[in-house]
Parts: sequence; C-alpha cells; structure tokens
Amino acid sequence: MDIRLHPPVLWAQREDIVFLTIDLHDAKDAQIDLKEQSISFKNTTDGNEYAFHLDFFKPIKPDEGKKSATGRRVLLVLDKAEGEWWPRLTKENSKPNFLKTDFDHWKDSDDSEDESPKPHCIVAADIHCRRSVQRCLVDAWPA
Repeated sequence: MDIRLHPPVLWAQREDIVFLTIDLHDAKDAQIDLKEQSISFKNTTDGNEYAFHLDFFKPIKPDEGKKSATGRRVLLVLDKAEGEWWPRLTKENSKPNFLKTDFDHWKDSDDSEDESPKPHCIVAADIHCRRSVQRCLVDAWPA
C-alpha cells in the first residue's frame, strides 16, 4: 500500500515575503518544485514518503526565493509578486490539517516595521536547547 504522509508545515508573512518551514528531519535532498502559483514537496525519511502540494493565495517570485535545509527542517523565504498582506497562504478557503501558523515569525500588518528582522534572515527555534539561533539564508533558489 502506497501511503504518503504530510510533513508539518509552518507559515508566516510580511507584506513582501512568505516564510515556510517544513518540519521534517533528513530533508536536505528533498524535491521542491516552486512555481509562481504553487509549491510541491517530496522526500523520503525513515522509509516513509512525505509529500504535499499547496496553491498560493497569490503569485510569488519563484526565482528570488531563498532556502536553507538543516538536519531538522527546510526553511524557505519566498518573495511575493505583489507587496500586500494575504488573508491566508492558500487559494482554497479551507486550511490543510498539516499547515499551521508560525507565530515565531508572524507579523501583523499593523505592527511597526522597526521590530522586523532582515528580510532574508530567519530565526529558527531550537526546541531541545530552548534557545534561538539566527540563521541567514544565503542559498539562492536554484534556477
């Protein structure tokens, strides 16, 4: 029987970017297909196949995205095609059960700009050590 599991996915946004965190260990070599309107993910971890597909609420700029894959998760920073706040990540009104809000990176449209981090830096929480590590995303998204 071929069963695909969904990895936990966290999301947050700013006016001009979307943060996606795919919380799956050993996903450094994951297949990620990023398009203007969608993202598809596929990886095999511990003998299980994990996959998902999401259609974005509005277009992004796939060639300008940044990613960082660690042993614990894949971090993506995606530039929105238009700088505006989205009411949700997906085009569909219903939220997939594997998609959660990333409150560590969330910022409301009425929050002040001086509190926001650099656009392509992301803070990854290390749950085991209970400390935050700032990881700058330096890998340009492959063309």
